Amino acid sequence: GILAFGTCAWACLMAGVLCACEAPAELEARRAQQVSYDSAQRSRTAHVLALRLALNDCNETLAHLSALEAELDELVGTRPSGALRDWTYIGSLYYSYTIMSTLGYGTFYPVTLGGQSCTILLGLVGIGSLGFTLLRLQRLMDKTLDVFKRRLNVSQGRPVKAAMTVCFFLITWFLSAFIFMELILFAGNEFQYDGSGGISYAHAVYFTGISFMTVGLGDYSVPWYGPDAVYSVLVFVMFTFFGLAAFAELISLGLNTSAAMRGLAAKELIELSQGNPILGIQLGTLRERVSACHPFSGSISDVSRNAQLPLPATKRGSSN
Repeated sequence: GILAFGTCAWACLMAGVLCACEAPAELEARRAQQVSYDSAQRSRTAHVLALRLALNDCNETLAHLSALEAELDELVGTRPSGALRDWTYIGSLYYSYTIMSTLGYGTFYPVTLGGQSCTILLGLVGIGSLGFTLLRLQRLMDKTLDVFKRRLNVSQGRPVKAAMTVCFFLITWFLSAFIFMELILFAGNEFQYDGSGGISYAHAVYFTGISFMTVGLGDYSVPWYGPDAVYSVLVFVMFTFFGLAAFAELISLGLNTSAAMRGLAAKELIELSQGNPILGIQLGTLRERVSACHPFSGSISDVSRNAQLPLPATKRGSSN
């Protein structure tokens, strides 16, 4: 609990520092965009007016000019807003979480030296603290699954726990995808960068999957600004936090299964060597060679010790 509180406090503190560093730069950039837009609009208006005066007697050409002017207005779009958008406190908190969780969508990024330095510091401290918090949550999930497995009172505990882990991850994945789809749809197409003009549940499943795997391509994103930014960011943090822990539990299941299979293979090999003296000698010689070359490489002796079976002793003076 203390570690989780410290991680949240660190993220909130660095979000405030990032907001202080990057907000003036963003406002300056938006003012520059407004000046550029106004200058382009004045130039376009002057050229269109000059053409209208020159073609005053040609009605057909004036009609084509009006159509061209309408198309130019549509291409130019509306005047950029001068208000702060990305580096508000909520936006900075969203950015801090994507750095600490190694998602890194890249939807916006710091441009000042102070903001870039804060990003490095945020990653150095935050990635480790958040990772350790996720590890504790993953272990809590593992213990909870063990409790459910014991209550089921089944003879084959490992397959049941594996099935429960996979089901828990899939439920977290697809439920989060539905929530994220609603958040993105409610915010509009502004938060979709692939130009699709809409998001389906399949797109939301894809976005959630790459987020849980910490890929974070940035083609979709939940709203980090706007009237509902606070709700959107908090829901995103909560669901991705549990999703990352569920994915870690799934990876742990795969590693444990692989280790169990290796241990079973080593156990079968040792049992076979006990009835075959030549194989026992070869196995003992291989153990000595592995230990001599790399004593920390997870040799056969380590596997046999985990399996609680002794290796057959090698004969003195035996050859390969």
